[in-house]
Formats: sequence, structure tokens, C-alpha cells
Amino acid sequence: MNKDKSTSQFGSLLINRRVHQALVDMGFEEPTPIQVKAIPLILEGKDVLGQAQTGTGKTAAFGIPILNNLVPKKNANTGFDNYPHTGISHSSS
Repeated sequence: MNKDKSTSQFGSLLINRRVHQALVDMGFEEPTPIQVKAIPLILEGKDVLGQAQTGTGKTAAFGIPILNNLVPKKNANTGFDNYPHTGISHSSS
């Protein structure tokens, strides 16, 4: 694991410092290829359709920008549900 937390390549993706620090604290050292390609586009507000193998970080590629753009407002509840496209989504409806 990267001991120097300031060198994480997630910082190059222009994400909020708190989101970046949370990623570093969880041990994520660098973004995967799908994250490098998708996160900047999503942060720009563009529509993105990504395809990559299981375990490559697709959920984080879409979730990081969502978390980055959440701005808590005083006395407001903010949240989102993230269901996989199979399995859980069918059993929870």
C-alpha cells in the first residue's frame, strides 16, 4: 500500500478533497482504467456508458462522481441506493 497519502492518483481526477481522502484512507492507491476514463466525463456532466470485466471498479467509477457532487444542505436528508443490474435489484422490487 502507498504510504505517502499525498501521491494518490485519484487526486488527478479533480475530485473533492474529502472524497479523495476517503479513498486514500480505505487503501485505494490508484484508479482503474474504467475509473480514469469515466470519472472526468461524469464530473463534466456527460453521459457515460462503460463496459468492463467484473472487479474492475465500475461501481466506483460511477459512485465516486455521485458522492463528489453531493452537497449536504442543512436539515436535509441526502442519499442514494445503488443496486446491481441483476440479482438484488430483482429481489428487492
